[in-house]
Amino acid sequence: MSTDVEMSILDSGGAETPPPPIQYPDLVNSIALFLANKVKAHDIKFTTTKNPRTHFTALVPVQIPIDAYLFHLMGNVRTSPAVVLYMLIYLERVISAFEKNYQKQNGTDVPFLMTSYNAHRLLLTAFLLAHKYCEDCRYSTIKMARIGGIDPKEMKKLETEFLKFINYRLYVSEEQFEEYRIAVLLFGQELVLSSMA
Repeated sequence: MSTDVEMSILDSGGAETPPPPIQYPDLVNSIALFLANKVKAHDIKFTTTKNPRTHFTALVPVQIPIDAYLFHLMGNVRTSPAVVLYMLIYLERVISAFEKNYQKQNGTDVPFLMTSYNAHRLLLTAFLLAHKYCEDCRYSTIKMARIGGIDPKEMKKLETEFLKFINYRLYVSEEQFEEYRIAVLLFGQELVLSSMA
């Protein structure tokens, strides 16, 4: 398994292995582990690399681990685990858009880092958008802001900013969904196997 923190979940390896059956608790756990590893690695890299400030950047790092924050959202919002996979896809889309925008403005190839300064707001916004897109019974932006621990006015601004950066592209094809689902489950299986070695 690759440890390159700049990669997408799709680049994490294991594509040759046949896909495991859908196991949504494993799916959510694997996404949580992937995000926790990414934020931890990016926090270390952030000490030596400049990261652009965005609307999602907090003044101080959030002390709640990103996986615990995701489980907090899942525990307070009735939603399907598939929403969490949509959230991951949206996160990767917005991070890619931030990188392209930052690199275009500054003429550098510095990656955008998902750190303790911005990960929680990014995750909350992606979760909100995925939930709104996928679920028939939706939570309001105000209620989601309260669950996520931010001001409702800020939540609305973050939602608008996120949508602009991904060009309002919320649709996920069946093929892309399946590609991410397989990559996430294989990532989780590789973590389990490596911890047993």
